[in-house]
Amino acid sequence: MAQFEHCPCGSQQTYQQCCAKYHQGDLAPTPESLMRSRYAAYALGDMDYIKRTMRGQPLTDFDAVKVGIWAKSVAWLGLEVLGAERESAKLGYVTFKALYMAQGAQQTIHERSEFRYDGNQWFYVAGVPDPLPRKKPGRNEPCFCGSQKKFKHCHGINR
Repeated sequence: MAQFEHCPCGSQQTYQQCCAKYHQGDLAPTPESLMRSRYAAYALGDMDYIKRTMRGQPLTDFDAVKVGIWAKSVAWLGLEVLGAERESAKLGYVTFKALYMAQGAQQTIHERSEFRYDGNQWFYVAGVPDPLPRKKPGRNEPCFCGSQKKFKHCHGINR
């Protein structure tokens, strides 16, 4: 895998210090660390990891080829974890927003994900989406990525 200045999950650590260890076989110790490592896997197109960390209905409906094509077709912009809570030793939730660009417009996945501890590891088992309006920024609006540039001079170039 490529070297990154920062891990795609937004931790401010390098990829090698952060999510790479989970992608390479270490077990994520918390629902939040699993959520972050799954976001990084989507950003990197690692559908094997996504599939390995799922159980239940999401796994039944999962089409790794289709999702992998989609994940590689978008520009992943960042992850914002809004909350992480443990209901018990074997049940946890993470609420997040994942930002990406698709067809010139910023998109947001806003979800409350459910994680269950089974055997010796956490698994993603369900998610309740919270759809947000999809809005393409105006050319002179600040870019959504936080660069302090106008959209037209940042992610809006050649769109």
